[in-house]
Amino acid sequence: MHLTISGLDYGDTFSPVAKMAYVRLFIVLAAFQQWPLYQLDVKNVFLNGDLQEEIYMEQPSSFVA
Repeated sequence: MHLTISGLDYGDTFSPVAKMAYVRLFIVLAAFQQWPLYQLDVKNVFLNGDLQEEIYMEQPSSFVA
């Protein structure tokens, strides 16, 4: 069983974000190539997933309620 160690296994957490210029470029390319486009909202999908393992979390020491 592998345990994740803060600072060793990861340094930062991030959420990838698409720049609007690239979104427009993709739409133009899809229109030019006559590719079908579909819309999908996956903003909160990760919150509703079923986990197969136990997850332990703790608040950062800088958190103040």
